[in-house]
Amino acid sequence: DEGGSLEPSQLKRIPLFSGASDDDLKQVAIFAESKEVSEGTEVISEGGFGGGGISPQLAADVDRLPEVQTATGLGRGRALVGSGTENVTIAQPSQLAGVVDLDVTSGSVKTLGSQELAVSERIADDEGWKRGTKVPVTFADGTTTEFTVGAVYENRDIAGNYVLSREAWTPHAVQDVDNTVLINLENG
Repeated sequence: DEGGSLEPSQLKRIPLFSGASDDDLKQVAIFAESKEVSEGTEVISEGGFGGGGISPQLAADVDRLPEVQTATGLGRGRALVGSGTENVTIAQPSQLAGVVDLDVTSGSVKTLGSQELAVSERIADDEGWKRGTKVPVTFADGTTTEFTVGAVYENRDIAGNYVLSREAWTPHAVQDVDNTVLINLENG
């Protein structure tokens, strides 16, 4: 397997999986391998039946494994962005940029600040937004904050139309959880 795959012994080192049986770990490893999103990038997902989410600590724990180059968690949420209620992706921007190529056309996802958001080119074109545009974002707790478009990207396959940093999202979230962990394995 040129892209690598997760082995039960690797997963056993993560506190979340430390008590899991080898059979359970094999299933997680098989699922992760089957959900490879690009060459060398693996996925751990909460599953599709209303799962409770994955602790953001999992991505941090996986990221510390010697076999792993970069791991980042992706959360999902809803916020009023501009004038519409939208699905947003929550991530650590510097980690996200190391795992997924969003095909950034303006700005930088990697250096996205806590008062910035990244938007897809489709949304930027539809709304007339560009890097530097101010956009109000209202969170579920009722707080409205003015964000600046810090990056515009083409590839919406993984991140959807909006990306906010975990730092921006967490103070307004009832529960901060991921639903996916993306993992780039070291070569070799």
